[in-house]
Amino acid sequence: NDVTLKFTYNGGCIKNFSAPLYVYPLAVANIDSVVGKCVPFPVSFYASQKGGDNKITSLDWQFYFREKSGLLTLKETSNIFTPVKTFLDHGNHFARITTIDSKGCRNIQPDFLFRVEKMAKPCFTISGFCASEKLAFTKDCTLDEYDNITSVKWDFGDGKQEFVFNPFHSYPKAGKYTVKCTLYNELDNKGCNASADSVVTIFPQPVAKFTHDTACFQLPNRFLGDSIPSDEPGDFVKRFVWLFDNKLGTLDSAFTRNTVYQFKNFTQDNIAVTASMIAVNKFNCGDTLTKPILVYPKPNANFSYDYVDQEITPNKPMFFEGKFNASNPNTSSSDVVQWLYDFGDGGKVDSKIGNEQHTYSTVAKYDVQLIAINNNGCSDTIFKKLDLNAYMVVPNTVTPEHNFEIVARGISKINGYKIYNRWGQVVFDGKNDIKAQWDGTFNGEEQPMGVYVYFISATTIYGEELPRTGNLTLVR
Repeated sequence: NDVTLKFTYNGGCIKNFSAPLYVYPLAVANIDSVVGKCVPFPVSFYASQKGGDNKITSLDWQFYFREKSGLLTLKETSNIFTPVKTFLDHGNHFARITTIDSKGCRNIQPDFLFRVEKMAKPCFTISGFCASEKLAFTKDCTLDEYDNITSVKWDFGDGKQEFVFNPFHSYPKAGKYTVKCTLYNELDNKGCNASADSVVTIFPQPVAKFTHDTACFQLPNRFLGDSIPSDEPGDFVKRFVWLFDNKLGTLDSAFTRNTVYQFKNFTQDNIAVTASMIAVNKFNCGDTLTKPILVYPKPNANFSYDYVDQEITPNKPMFFEGKFNASNPNTSSSDVVQWLYDFGDGGKVDSKIGNEQHTYSTVAKYDVQLIAINNNGCSDTIFKKLDLNAYMVVPNTVTPEHNFEIVARGISKINGYKIYNRWGQVVFDGKNDIKAQWDGTFNGEEQPMGVYVYFISATTIYGEELPRTGNLTLVR
C-alpha cells in the first residue's frame, strides 16, 4: 500500500508526497519449557519463535509474583532468549515476554503461569544413642508449612536407608555416623527436595552375662553377674539391676553385681520363673539378659537318735537315723542322696543312706547338725541339741522275758505315754509314770504279735521337751 502526505501552503498551493508502506505480521514467541521450579534452585526458561515474517532479534522478559493480595510484583527481568533465574517466593509466578524483531516491531505475549515450590527445611531428633539399641528418628520438628511434602528418605550413614517418616534404626557398632534426612515434593512431577544432616555419636554397649546356682525353693540362691564391657577404652559396667519373678504379679529387684535371692511365694515343685540382669556401662548404655529359672523343691531334713542298746555309759555308740519330712507328700525320701552329719564333738560323716552310728567319749551337751541334699542339689539343714545328761532310751521289742520299759536320765516329768495297735486303739496308757511297763496285754488279754506304735513325751530337767515316737514289735 502507498501512503500519501498532502501539504497545503498559505498561498493556497497544494503538494502531495507519496511513498509505499509495508505492514509486517508481528513476531510471536512461545515459552516451550520451564526447567526447575524449586526454591532456591535456578529456573531455566526456553522460548522459540512461532510466527511473524521477521526474525526475533531479542526478547524482553519480565517475571512477576502474585502476592496474597492478588497484586503482581515485578521480581526479575532479562533480555536474553534463555534466561536462568532464581526465585525465593513460594507460589504462582508469571513470565511476560515482549518480542522485538528485525524490523524493530515489538509484541507483548500473553502471561505464562508457572509455580515455584518452596520446601520446608527438615529437622529431626534422635532418641537413644547406644549400639544395638533401636533408635527413634523423628521429623516431628519439621512444620510442613507449604503442605507439599510427599515422601522422605533417610540415610543413616552406615549404608542403610529408610523411606518412612519416623523410622527406627539400630547401629551394630559404636562410632560417629552422619544421618541425612531428605524431604521430597513430587506433586506435578516438580521433584523438589530439601535435606539436612546431623552427626550422631553411638556409644558402645556391654554384653550382659550371669551364672547362678541350682535354684532351690526357700533357699538362698546365688546369682553372679559376669558382664563383658565393650572394646571402648576405659569402658566398664557401673550398674547392675536384677529383676526376679516373684509370682505375685510384680518383680523383686537387687542392685549389686552379685546377689542372693530366695524363691518363696509359691508351693509348687519344679516351677518355672524368670531372672533378668541389666548391665549398664559408663555411657548409660545397657544390655538385658533374661533366663528361665527352674526352681526345684528342697528336702525337709530331720533325724532321730537313740542308743544302740539300753546300757547308757560313755563310749557307747548312738544310732542316728536320717528322716525326710517332705513338704510335698508326693516327694519320696529317695530324693535325698547325701546326708552330712556334724555330731558336735568334732566328728563328721558324709553318708549316702542317712543312718549312722557315733560314739561320744564324754557325757555332755552337743549340737548335732544334719544337712540333707537331694538329687537336684537342694539342701535343708536342721540342728538338734543332744544332752547325754537328759535322755530316754526305749526298746523296740517286747518279749515274754522283756517288758516295754523306759530307761531315762535327767527327766523331770512324763507328759504322755501311750502304745497303739495297728487300728489306732490305745492298748497301753502309762499316763505320767515313767516307770510304767507294758507286758503285751490289754485288759488282761494277750495281744497278737505284730507291730505297735509308741508315743512318749517328756520334759527334761532343763525344761526342754523330749518327744519319742516309733515302732515296736511284740514277739511271743
